[in-house]
Amino acid sequence: MVLSMAIRVPKKPSFGSKIRKATVGVAATIAGITLTQVGSPPQRNVPVPPDQTRTQALQRGKKVFATKQIPQTKKPKAKKRSAKFSFSSATINGREHKILEFNPSTVEMKLISGGDTVQSAGFFIQEAKRKYGKRVITIVSGGYFDTETGQSVSALRSDETVLSNGVDLAQGKSHASIVFEPNGKKTLSVSRETNPHGRTVISNLVPLVENRKLVHPSGRRIDAELPKRRIAIALNGQNAFISLSNGTLEDFSADLQKRGAVDAVTLDSGNHSLFLCNGKVYAGTLLPIKSVLVLLKPE
Repeated sequence: MVLSMAIRVPKKPSFGSKIRKATVGVAATIAGITLTQVGSPPQRNVPVPPDQTRTQALQRGKKVFATKQIPQTKKPKAKKRSAKFSFSSATINGREHKILEFNPSTVEMKLISGGDTVQSAGFFIQEAKRKYGKRVITIVSGGYFDTETGQSVSALRSDETVLSNGVDLAQGKSHASIVFEPNGKKTLSVSRETNPHGRTVISNLVPLVENRKLVHPSGRRIDAELPKRRIAIALNGQNAFISLSNGTLEDFSADLQKRGAVDAVTLDSGNHSLFLCNGKVYAGTLLPIKSVLVLLKPE
């Protein structure tokens, strides 16, 4: 018996196969493909996800594409302005006062006039709510007027708009003006000028306190000796306050001085008084009035 055995001798790679492998390698390199071993799937170089570091990417054999991170800056939110005020009741020298204290630099002050005639308190309340809505803090009777003719005695100016030229009264101790000037830092001041410059002005008012000293005004227009309803606006340092009470003008002035008033003037009072605060009427007149001062929260 003759045994035959076939021995398989591995073939040497031909020159052509070497050329093909080299061509594939060059093409893979150009295409951005790395062949790690024979038979392994090709892997493309991909950008690094944001949550991976450069070291982690290199360990995975991936090419890192450097990207410049631009920090995002958040715009600071604008601070919302808010009015600073408080309302309280106080007993001063045995007399009850309703007091609204406020910081003039945090509020707006406007005037509403009845035009060529006088109007009811209800008209002014509705008009203020229609114009300013929930911004209204208080509505208080404004300047004086002639009850016989309806002509405004006080010069009135609101947001630099002249509402009334008033009556040309001689400058003196019996007359003063309140001036609200919101340019830059809002200020509220008392002036001796009959028609001073300012954005919102009520002139020809009666001074009660000046430089912490009592003023003793007299005259039929203010009924100084009669106990009656009184409304005044006073300055005490950086703040101001509006006070409602009853009494003679001298008693009322003494109360304001004790409360800390540096300067104070009386607004239209007596039977033509209006004082509304936080939606509640504390003094409402059935008689008509000429104008009102309105304190507002900022927009």
